[in-house]
Amino acid sequence: MADLPRLADAVRTRRLAMGGLTQAEAADAAGVSDTTWNQVETGKAVSPRSLAKIGQALWGDPTV
Repeated sequence: MADLPRLADAVRTRRLAMGGLTQAEAADAAGVSDTTWNQVETGKAVSPRSLAKIGQALWGDPTV
């Protein structure tokens, strides 16, 4: 997927803007593993469910 690097940058930027959370802190808040969070931030594919959890943790309700 061509947009994975762009998604990685957006997730990392938003995480850091939220008080500089570590990947582990952000992963815990989202309910995903540290490994999954790291995969997103390094441009690797993860399950749609994990991606939805990360999006919810960073940006709120994904249906808005």
